[in-house]
Amino acid sequence: MSSGESAIAPARSGHSPVLLYVDGSQRRRIPLRKVPFTIGRASDQDYVVPGVNEGVSREHLVIKEITETGALTVNKALKRNGTYAHDLSLPEEFEWRFDQEIVLARKSKGAPAVHLVLKRPA
Repeated sequence: MSSGESAIAPARSGHSPVLLYVDGSQRRRIPLRKVPFTIGRASDQDYVVPGVNEGVSREHLVIKEITETGALTVNKALKRNGTYAHDLSLPEEFEWRFDQEIVLARKSKGAPAVHLVLKRPA
């Protein structure tokens, strides 16, 4: 890990939190093994959103810290197609709660929105 990164301490079960990527009937689990953890469409992100989705920013979200209830998250896509929870636009910094679905690029006309759920360690 590079300077400024830290490993996420595994839960008692020995597992890390995961992102659940939901695309229609397809579900993909992405383990969060370090923070910060970046999500976007650029190839240098920790999780690169599948497919070409121009509505997702090159660096869309940054998970800064895992907490007991979720993750402290930075929304870097305020000026583009945004990040939403329950049809509400999320602010620049927010707590992403475990089991909460967020939607990236909901307003994009060029590609389907991206649905992600933060899951507790198994």
